[in-house]
Amino acid sequence: MKGILYRLILIVTAFYVIFLFSFFVVYLKDNTIFFQRIFVFIPVTLGLYLFTIYLIIRTSNYIVIPIKQILLQFEKFPKVDNFDSIQTKISEIQLLKNYTHDFLNRFSKHLEELNLEKSLLNALLNNLKEGVLCLHHDGKILYINEFVQEKFCYTIEERYNKTNELIGSNYFEVIKNSTILDIIYKVLYGKNSEYVFGGYKIDQNIFEFSNKDHYYQLRYYPISFQGLNSPQENEKLYLFIINDITQEQNVKRLREDFLQNASHELKTPITSIKGYTETLLDRIELNAKDKLITTFLEGILRNAERMERIINDMVMISSLESKSYPFHPIELDLRQFFSELNYIIEGILKTKNLKIIYKFLGNVPKIYADPLLLEHLILNLVSNAARYSKENDKIEIIVEKFNHGKVSISVKDYGPGIPDEYKEKIFERFFRIDKDRSRKEGGTGLGLSIVRQIVRIHKGSVFIKDNPEGGAIFVIILPI
Repeated sequence: MKGILYRLILIVTAFYVIFLFSFFVVYLKDNTIFFQRIFVFIPVTLGLYLFTIYLIIRTSNYIVIPIKQILLQFEKFPKVDNFDSIQTKISEIQLLKNYTHDFLNRFSKHLEELNLEKSLLNALLNNLKEGVLCLHHDGKILYINEFVQEKFCYTIEERYNKTNELIGSNYFEVIKNSTILDIIYKVLYGKNSEYVFGGYKIDQNIFEFSNKDHYYQLRYYPISFQGLNSPQENEKLYLFIINDITQEQNVKRLREDFLQNASHELKTPITSIKGYTETLLDRIELNAKDKLITTFLEGILRNAERMERIINDMVMISSLESKSYPFHPIELDLRQFFSELNYIIEGILKTKNLKIIYKFLGNVPKIYADPLLLEHLILNLVSNAARYSKENDKIEIIVEKFNHGKVSISVKDYGPGIPDEYKEKIFERFFRIDKDRSRKEGGTGLGLSIVRQIVRIHKGSVFIKDNPEGGAIFVIILPI
């Protein structure tokens, strides 16, 4: 505020000097008669000059002192007091004082509310069982909770800068887990994240990895918002959520071990039941004419075979879900693949005398897939279509190039179709629309669940649509 007073004095002084110089040049330079009057003129003008300076100082104090008091309130913020002691006779400064007082009071209350919300949010996030990490698009840490700090970050002694301040640091200066570093790098800079160091991608924005006998799942979410400094442009943040899924993985492993052991123990007696039943059937057909015993034995054999299929399907879907089933993708020519698979498909359709029709639309490219898993997928879909088709009907397999570098494989039947309310549930385990018919046809209720898992392993998708001519169409979309 001293700058205002100094500038006013400087302006008046400059005016006074210019005035004297002009007066001397115009009236006194060539007039010796009035030269002696300069000794009277100078004291008078000097007195006027000093009086003007006095008035400037008094007037500026009316402006400067209240403004300095208002600035002092800003320095004391968020504590706001002594506004009533600020006295001024200038209406504009009085208005400024009132506005400032009201603004600081409201802002102080707002700041208290924000601090309370921040404390509650920190307490909530720090007590979560999940790790929370928020990064700016340039890699600066905006928030990190205690879960991430304890499990995946350097200690203070290990850090290069030896500081406890994490907010504002680069993520690679704080986090030491190589898998998380690789995921963050590929997410921030748009690199291919299909394969990450020490982990694997299971969905579009979900990764799984292990660390010190623990298993974790990492999910990330891009967030856009308008920054204060650049309201015309959207700032981009990335929120990373890390879950400890060790217990789930252990339960899954126990379940898989149980299924493997149970299937191993059950296969032996089921095989024995089938063997004894087939032997009895052969002997009864040769040596007896008791149709009732033959019917019972055929029922035992049929249910034993069904139980064997259920066990095999349960073991397979469990292996697919736990990713323990071997996955060996190769480049496949679909025309040749279906040509080699045709004799198995015809064997499935033979019982109802169904006809299989293949349609390859356009130039179908090769795909990168596991031939054994793809065979399971097609056979399950064909078996499902045959189960609900009438005798002497037909089933179509349509292969064509899909948009964005993908291939679609459609299995079309002309059966009763699938109601809309069941189209999502149809892929759940043991779900059947017509339970009696499914059991009669020998279905296990796991075939479509296996189809969905195989499609997920191949990074594809599956959906159902209605056949305009009656029936259903199962469409598989697989990447090339």
